[in-house]
Amino acid sequence: KNGYFYGFPHWVNQEYFINSLPVFNGNLRKVRVPINYQGTDFGFSGFNYPDNIDLTGELASWKYFEHCENLIKYYFTLKKQCEPYRDCILMHYRDYKIPAWEVLDETYYRAALKKLPKKKIIVVTDNIDVAFKNIRINCEYTSNSPIEDFYLLANADYMVMSNSTFSAWASWLSGAKTVAPGPALWFKYVKDAPKQDFYYIN
Repeated sequence: KNGYFYGFPHWVNQEYFINSLPVFNGNLRKVRVPINYQGTDFGFSGFNYPDNIDLTGELASWKYFEHCENLIKYYFTLKKQCEPYRDCILMHYRDYKIPAWEVLDETYYRAALKKLPKKKIIVVTDNIDVAFKNIRINCEYTSNSPIEDFYLLANADYMVMSNSTFSAWASWLSGAKTVAPGPALWFKYVKDAPKQDFYYIN
């Protein structure tokens, strides 16, 4: 956005993606994106950063990359990890252990399903027992390695997001018809939460 050269430190997950991020291993002044909520920087803080810095943060807003979507999708084109599910609804449930995050339940998921066509439902989760206990929907549940779950979600046709950037990135990359939780369902302490600009809805 500012016309600077850019690079990234070595990424342990690079092997799962077709195109490599440009690597930079120099020693630059570290700058943290301003924290605005519960130790994170959710929301958009702009592009007012100098050149020659090592910028660290969640950068969890679509506004950071709306001007370069094609470039982002180029770098995050996944290698095939498993066979994707087609013409069905993938619902994502994340078993959070973070106190500030809201726990989604069947009220949200059932309401979300009403906004999508009737299709086979598959829940993708990191904890099947907890997901079933909270969602209470008799359907297929699957739990795999994180990269396989991300691949499945990133190749969805229809998706019900959880309150998770893992979920939000997968939705954006997939282009799936998506239902996402509103701001009141992301954080337990809504009054102090950042503005609703940290995920992208297709």
